[in-house]
Amino acid sequence: MSDLSTFADYLRAQDRAEATVQGYLADLRAFAAWFEQH
Repeated sequence: MSDLSTFADYLRAQDRAEATVQGYLADLRAFAAWFEQH
């Protein structure tokens, strides 16, 4: 299981809305892509 999947599972366990979970994951993926380029 990837770190992002683990984090998503944690957020869901904390009863966060699915839109929140997906938003956080999208932001983290965008940051990771930016970080790899710089």
